[in-house]
Amino acid sequence: MYELNKTDIFATAQYADNAQDGVVMLLAYEQMTLEQIRNLKIEDVEKVSLKFKLDPITLKVIRNAIEERGYVDESEIHYFNKSEYVVKGIEEGPVSEEELIRRVKKLFSHWDLDELSIEDVQQCGLVSKE
Repeated sequence: MYELNKTDIFATAQYADNAQDGVVMLLAYEQMTLEQIRNLKIEDVEKVSLKFKLDPITLKVIRNAIEERGYVDESEIHYFNKSEYVVKGIEEGPVSEEELIRRVKKLFSHWDLDELSIEDVQQCGLVSKE
């Protein structure tokens, strides 16, 4: 199995087609739970940044995700409704945990690393922060 590391995670997240995908990966790396990620509101970013000691790159990707107006999926663009959440979907309210998992799997599939998951990202972050 591929040995995931911080450099891979940050490069993959920063250069993702959608900042919305990259932000999920980075927040998982930063040790936020799926529930915390899906319910993270824009107004709470500063408080969360202090609590989790977010990397400056994570904060940059959060800003890009907040500003992102649409989501490129295959050959379509899906436009977001205005949302109070950092991680947005085309529906109102927070995205599902399944959607968070799907977004990270999508990033790994670009690199033919289908065996990796959001749990691997969280584990890598846990090891890096020890």
